[in-house]
Amino acid sequence: MFLGYSSHSLDAVASTCLKYFPLYSIFASPIKGNDFMRVLAHGTFDIIHYGHVNYLEKAKSFGDYLVVCVTSDKLAKKNGKNPFFDENIRMKMISSLKVVDEVILRDEKFSSDMIKNLNINTFVTISHSFDYLDECCKVIHVERTKEISSTDIKQHLLKN
Repeated sequence: MFLGYSSHSLDAVASTCLKYFPLYSIFASPIKGNDFMRVLAHGTFDIIHYGHVNYLEKAKSFGDYLVVCVTSDKLAKKNGKNPFFDENIRMKMISSLKVVDEVILRDEKFSSDMIKNLNINTFVTISHSFDYLDECCKVIHVERTKEISSTDIKQHLLKN
């Protein structure tokens, strides 16, 4: 299941509320062209911090349009994570960042078909576990921001 939000296609309603639409209804970006580069970044984005912002800014620097896949609650739990905020809140938080053009909820493993259907040119990640996607797009690895993580923040809050 995929749900998405595009700030470009929904400018009129974006200021009042976050709207979710079936992913396939928002494939066509209003900006097209041979040189138009769509970049994908991904994450759980549970407790937003400056490391997330750094990651998304780096990702956007590789293209023109940034699509962010937020991991669903179901997939996060399957991967051993227990987000504090539910997927709708996490999607709304990410969609509020200026650098982000589109937010999609993801509840399955990334596949070549998914990347092709989203018209992604570049996949930006901090993990080498997505190198298999290099058959369908350019995979770029960026470094995690040092000394910050949602897990560290949660642990700090629990101690105090």
